[in-house]
Amino acid sequence: MSDGQAAPKKGMNPILKWLLIGCGTIVVLMLGSCVLITYACKGAVRSFGSMAVVSGVEAMKPSVTMMLPPDAKAQGEKAFHDLADKASKLDAQDMKDISEAIKTYNEATQAKAQAGQTPIDPEAAKALVARIQEVADRH
Repeated sequence: MSDGQAAPKKGMNPILKWLLIGCGTIVVLMLGSCVLITYACKGAVRSFGSMAVVSGVEAMKPSVTMMLPPDAKAQGEKAFHDLADKASKLDAQDMKDISEAIKTYNEATQAKAQAGQTPIDPEAAKALVARIQEVADRH
């Protein structure tokens, strides 16, 4: 050592270095995959939720359009059609608004039924159609 030779450097073992790089890469890829899966699942759940609400509204379509006055039936059909076309674009606020409109509609028809009247309520049907069209027009 005294004859001018430098002492060997003590560094990280090359095998350990590559092992750490490989493990780090795997961890980064796994975290990235988790983020992508979470994002995809959120989109799928949101889409499923809006499709469920639209399907529920579609199930109501025959009874609601039956209650509409003859001059409002075409407007009712258009509102239901527009909502179905834009189902994939609906957000949480849209679904909340539709749910509230359905609740109001159901309460109005149930009140008539409990009062011993025919539960046909053209005004409630027109209000529901107007809210559906309003939500569909947002997109």
